[in-house]
Amino acid sequence: RIQILFEVYGMPPNPKESINKLLARAKLSTYIDTFMSVGADDPEQLATMGPHEFQRLLKYTGMDSKPLHVERLVKVLQELFGTVPEYEQPDIPTKTQLMYQYQPYFTTSGSSKLFEV
Repeated sequence: RIQILFEVYGMPPNPKESINKLLARAKLSTYIDTFMSVGADDPEQLATMGPHEFQRLLKYTGMDSKPLHVERLVKVLQELFGTVPEYEQPDIPTKTQLMYQYQPYFTTSGSSKLFEV
């Protein structure tokens, strides 16, 4: 299977080059050093990871907070290997959620004792 990737997709045999090419194809090259630092250096292993392993990888690389980056990675894994890791994709926040995400949260109380000394 790896030999096919080398021949058909030009995936190099060097692990760092293979991951770099995979991430470049997904337009995620900024993650190459992070992937290598956590030992994610085998594209085929990424495609066949279990849900727990893949969620850990997303957390370790910082992709867990970037759902659209995860979608791009998964799409490329699907194209290359015909399979994708199982994972729970977080919901993409709506515009309203993003607008109010960092707003202070106030509550009111009907009790006048709140301000008594």
